[in-house]
Amino acid sequence: MSVNIMKHLVPSGSEQQKAVLRLLAVSNLINQAVGDALSGLLLVEAILQYKGWSIHNWSELYHDLPSRQLKVYFLDYLS
Repeated sequence: MSVNIMKHLVPSGSEQQKAVLRLLAVSNLINQAVGDALSGLLLVEAILQYKGWSIHNWSELYHDLPSRQLKVYFLDYLS
């Protein structure tokens, strides 16, 4: 269901409507066709502000895992 349609189906002033309006604002900020990194950065900043997080709080969510890639050896078919 489209966010624009949902906007009119939820009760006015409800938490659901606020969430739908936030989602609509996000979709207006980000243009996936362009791939604009600046708008993505602004979105991250807005979400961090909304959640009351710092960049350090956000950074702590990520834990690097060891690579699971393997080297595959094969005979050189050009020689």
